[in-house]
Amino acid sequence: AWAEREARESFTLDRRGVSLNMVKALSRSRLLLGSLSLTRTSLKDVDLDNPPEDIDRQFLPYSAALASLSMSWERRDDTLNPERGHFFSAVGELGLPVFGTESDYQKVFLKYQRYQPLSSGLNLGLTGRLGLGNGLRYLPERFFAGGSNTFRGEEFELLGPLDPVTLKPYGGEAVLLVNADLTFALVPSWRELRVSSFFDLGNVYPTLDEFRPFDLQGAAGAGIRYRTPLGPVRLEIAWKLWGFDAQDKKGRPLVFLTIGNIF
Repeated sequence: AWAEREARESFTLDRRGVSLNMVKALSRSRLLLGSLSLTRTSLKDVDLDNPPEDIDRQFLPYSAALASLSMSWERRDDTLNPERGHFFSAVGELGLPVFGTESDYQKVFLKYQRYQPLSSGLNLGLTGRLGLGNGLRYLPERFFAGGSNTFRGEEFELLGPLDPVTLKPYGGEAVLLVNADLTFALVPSWRELRVSSFFDLGNVYPTLDEFRPFDLQGAAGAGIRYRTPLGPVRLEIAWKLWGFDAQDKKGRPLVFLTIGNIF
């Protein structure tokens, strides 16, 4: 049994449930994880005034029986501070209603990361993520993006569709993110301290029918990183390049202080 509370940009989530998890090692680098859960979710402090009709149940508590299956393939040289190798994961989730008045949904999320040394002290990191869903009428199940770990041209969860009145996000049924990071050790004898430049592409799409893989917003920036045993401490500044919406201020940079790589 478990319980969680999470403050999001548009709402506060309270969820409790019971889960049964099963893990199988397919090889030294591949894992298969299955999970069955029964959950009860309620929302508080929902800051949306005029959300689309297809998520008109966002204020109601709901119960769901969840079945998920995930596979991961880990070939990075270091999980927290990788310099070479790749990582792939795929997660599929099926949500079934506990009561007849509630909705079922399906979603899948794919992630691929590649790390490649280009020369002595110069490293390239690439991350791609794709999420697709159907029937995502409940806010917590929808995809959100924006911030230091997804798209650095927007503040936390503000990438994609926004409520026209409150300018708060209501997420989408599809998300596509691509991140490219170039890091360089300024002092060869002090490899923990690095400078970085990055380029992000991404978007959150309100419905699956509106998913367009080439309809992406862009951002770029630079920063300083210091590697620790828990991952790099990142100080980054980013500018959005195109795809401005109602809450954006053209030319205004965003500054992020984060620990850990993009995940």
